[in-house]
Amino acid sequence: MAAPAPPWTTPKAPWLHVVPSESGLGAEPSIDGGLVRVLDARRMETVAGVFDEFRSAFEFPDYFGRNWDALDECICDLEWLPASSYRIVIESASRLLDRGRAERSTFLNLMSDAGKAWASAHRGGRESPGRAIPFNTVLLGASIDWCP
Repeated sequence: MAAPAPPWTTPKAPWLHVVPSESGLGAEPSIDGGLVRVLDARRMETVAGVFDEFRSAFEFPDYFGRNWDALDECICDLEWLPASSYRIVIESASRLLDRGRAERSTFLNLMSDAGKAWASAHRGGRESPGRAIPFNTVLLGASIDWCP
């Protein structure tokens, strides 16, 4: 009997996955050829660091405004990086927004909402007919109680 697919390979909720250890789970290549980006939360301890890391990892366009609305817009579009699935793996996740904790729930909600948007026909503020596209975020090295 085949092992079940990891939860971060489907377009179904939940779209945020907490892996308490730095095991590398989630960072493996996508079996469907999808896009996997590994980000380092040690460079994302501030809100500015989050924007810089995402801009670099996802090659955001020059118009990226370095604010939460701009991150949401870009991450729910990604027309410049077409893929059959998207997975963001954040290593050392317990350090994520360590110096901006008030913003941590904003970030986590944004990533969950992005997963929901990619799972529906509405992405990037427009109708995108076709199949649901998996978009998941894996938080390595964080505990469940760390998430607000």
